[in-house]
Amino acid sequence: MTEKQMIAETLKRLRQMKTLHNRYPNRWDKFISEGLTLCEKLAKNADFERMNVLFYAVTSVPESILKFGADLSKPRETYSAKYDDGVFDRLLEKHFGKGTVCSQIGELSDALTALRSALLNNAGKSALECLPKVRMANSALPEDFTELQAVLAAACDKIETLIQQGEIEHACDLTDAVHALPEIAASPKADWKSYRKCFVKPYSKKWRDNFFENLNGAIK
Repeated sequence: MTEKQMIAETLKRLRQMKTLHNRYPNRWDKFISEGLTLCEKLAKNADFERMNVLFYAVTSVPESILKFGADLSKPRETYSAKYDDGVFDRLLEKHFGKGTVCSQIGELSDALTALRSALLNNAGKSALECLPKVRMANSALPEDFTELQAVLAAACDKIETLIQQGEIEHACDLTDAVHALPEIAASPKADWKSYRKCFVKPYSKKWRDNFFENLNGAIK
């Protein structure tokens, strides 16, 4: 295959992938689509080695989000270990930097983790001090997270009531049941079936509590 033919074939495959991702315009597909456009530019210049590294880094981002939440150090290192032109860093910053959805999800998850830790230590007062941070981070999420916001807002109200009533174990279990929600809701491969099995059902059975059932299908 000549270089010209290789360029043509590579561009064809990249454009096919872009077409597929553009059918589902969520934030990860927008990121991947833009990354593939950068790969196209490299392919046109026959810079296949750099293109392959960038392609791997770009397409590994959804899996990294799924496994590691807001930690994108692995795909970043994939590219920057060989090239220090800042191309991939700028792409990540645009889609996942401070103030972006990925950053907001991370802040909300951190706030919930702090609340959970306080309750595990039976520190009701400290837990009450954590709740405003959870509420603030939750309210800062964009419109496409309205269902998640509704669940966490209701959970915060119930957790606050439980703490005030001295039911720390119950409050802790509810916090444990919802603390993973942000990462799951933001995941490109959200596994709601496993979430219900691992968190919702044990909580509902232990406390005979219909909290999740009363949310009108907000948990898919």
